[in-house]
Amino acid sequence: MVGANQVDVDNFRKAVSELDGKINRKEGTRAERQADLNALKANRISALPEFHNKVVNQMQYALDAWVDEAAANQSKDISYVVKNGDCLWFIARDKEHYGNGFAWTKIYAANKELIKDPNLIYVKQNFKIPALTDDEKGKFDKLKKNYKPAPAK
Repeated sequence: MVGANQVDVDNFRKAVSELDGKINRKEGTRAERQADLNALKANRISALPEFHNKVVNQMQYALDAWVDEAAANQSKDISYVVKNGDCLWFIARDKEHYGNGFAWTKIYAANKELIKDPNLIYVKQNFKIPALTDDEKGKFDKLKKNYKPAPAK
């Protein structure tokens, strides 16, 4: 009916199953998974009763409900007012923020309009503390792990 043999249908079934798993685990980005789903929808085999509801409705609903981490993190930005004795490293190292001083560059990048020199911040400045993505957390954790202070003389 759709010009496919049993092997084609079996391969399509496997592709649907794999993509469904990736969507449920939120693997990759939403845009990548949408492109994969669109490719499945474009295949004539998706019109078969076995696949139609799953591909056209269920998987699309799951994707529509998927909130990208980056978009979610935008709403998690917090505000911080600089206190006496603070520096970007200390603010980033605070467990309330990142728990890792190496992430000070993220605070600096988010507040460049307020910070002319990252070595000079001032009491009562109000900084945005953006949330870290998983990739950034991994990067800063790796820097922290590999850090070796200079030997003392």
